[in-house]
This record gives sequence, structure tokens and C-alpha cells, in this order.
Amino acid sequence: MSRLIGKIVAFTDYDFGVVVQGGDEHDLVIVDTIGRRHKIPIKELSWGRKQKHSILAYLYGEKCLACGQTENLSIDHVKRRPKGGSGLENLQLLCKRCNEAKGTLDIDYRPSHPASLFKWDINKWRELPK
Repeated sequence: MSRLIGKIVAFTDYDFGVVVQGGDEHDLVIVDTIGRRHKIPIKELSWGRKQKHSILAYLYGEKCLACGQTENLSIDHVKRRPKGGSGLENLQLLCKRCNEAKGTLDIDYRPSHPASLFKWDINKWRELPK
């Protein structure tokens, strides 16, 4: 579970936060974007396309990170999966045109790492009363 500490995860279609504590094998403590704590069974984490899109739109805005267009957005892998790219930390929103132009190149259009955009001190949230 310690590998999930500090990771951004979705636990419903539109609710997400940072994992601050891994209890046993089955429960995580997640702090959402407004500081509420949630104890969530790991099997209830959501990783569908809709959840990923919602998280990326929250972090970077509902726009193509290459050209700023707001329509026909798709999820792009910064680093291709065969090259070892995986997880939410490897995703960005691009419009269809920019995604096709990028092709198989490893180009990161994100302004900074997603977790840094949550202005949270993970250690502070760990210490909140349960």
C-alpha cells in the first residue's frame, strides 16, 4: 500500500483525491480536493476513462495542453506504454489533432507534475483526526 501514498486516485465518477494512508490491504484513506477524509476499500477505486478525464480536466483545465482547444479532447499517454509509461502521472489531455500530430513521440505538455497542483501537504492530512 505504501506505493499508493501520494498518488491521485478516483473513488467515484467525479470524486478524487490523494492517498494519505494505506490501512490494511483493502482500505485506503484519501483526502479529497477540499480536505475531507474518506476511507475507501481499494476495490472501489474507479479508473474508467470518464474518471481519468475528470481528474485531468481538474488539474490542467478542460483544454488541449498543446493548443488550448476545448473540443474533441482525448486522453494521451505522455510516454507510450511499451516504453514503460503507466498510471495517471503519465496522462494529459490533447485535442484529436494535436494527439495525432504527436503520434508516438514522448512529449509532455503539462505545466508541472499533477500532484504539485494540489496545494496539499500530505503529511498535514495524515495527522487529521479520523
